[in-house]
Amino acid sequence: MTRHRESFHDLDAMTRLFGRWNGSFLQLSRGQFAAEAGVAQGRKLRCFQVQANQHVRTLGGADGTTCTLIPVTGPLGECCWQQRRVAAGEVILRGCDIPYDASIEPAAKVTALLVSEHQLREAHQSLMGREIARRLSGWHSLHVAPVRVPRLLTRAGEFLAASASTAVGAAVCEDACLRELVACIADGPAEIRPLASRAALVKTALEFLHSTLNRPVSSLEICQAVRANDRTLRLAFQERFDVGPVAYQRILRMHAVRKALKNGEMQSVREAALIFGFTRLGSFAAEYRIHFGERPSETLGSRPSGG
Repeated sequence: MTRHRESFHDLDAMTRLFGRWNGSFLQLSRGQFAAEAGVAQGRKLRCFQVQANQHVRTLGGADGTTCTLIPVTGPLGECCWQQRRVAAGEVILRGCDIPYDASIEPAAKVTALLVSEHQLREAHQSLMGREIARRLSGWHSLHVAPVRVPRLLTRAGEFLAASASTAVGAAVCEDACLRELVACIADGPAEIRPLASRAALVKTALEFLHSTLNRPVSSLEICQAVRANDRTLRLAFQERFDVGPVAYQRILRMHAVRKALKNGEMQSVREAALIFGFTRLGSFAAEYRIHFGERPSETLGSRPSGG
């Protein structure tokens, strides 16, 4: 078993903690990013726990084999999961066939347990004496007994804290986690929650915004592209991201500049800013500092030597 816990002040550095995970983070709120994150990797499952001080959108691809289960506590009920809202006391089950998409509010602590569908089905057969009746594809909200979420969080905490030097104890913690996951699946009905209102509109608008990162766009242009009125579009984005579509696209462009500065694609702040449509460099630098808590020149200077 391997275990790691660390404090982070950079989203990209936190992404690297998750190793094989094919995903990314997008900071939506303003300020210096800070987070506490931990990961534990056992023979059968992985556990991640993250708590950040900013509003962060988390995106990840589907790998075709891994299911994710997330117990929902009070603060997480305020977050948007796969464009849906869930209630505290439920357990999110994300099948291995769909990408991960969550908009997490500041200070909400996310505990996620990842296990292969094969391992989960095998454990269910062994513990319950029967196969899992439901499909493990798609996105579901599990209605579980009131004791399940606290128990699952306790077992996950024990698994995260287990020392790699005590292999037997770590294996016991891992099996206890897996037993609780099986109990959640066996407990009761699963519901495919309806999409948050206007979710289809947001999806269409996001496709347009991602295609125009080289320049700023106006609300009129976005409305014409998605064939929706301004009020409906703003409400849809506020519901999902707490910012309007124009502000969201500006955040996307700032993240694009940050990525270019950090990975060596650009040799100067000016070059990176202009590529992504920021022509007023003084205003851009000030806004960048407010959003990320550092000047763009500091981002450029922080990358490893040699690019």
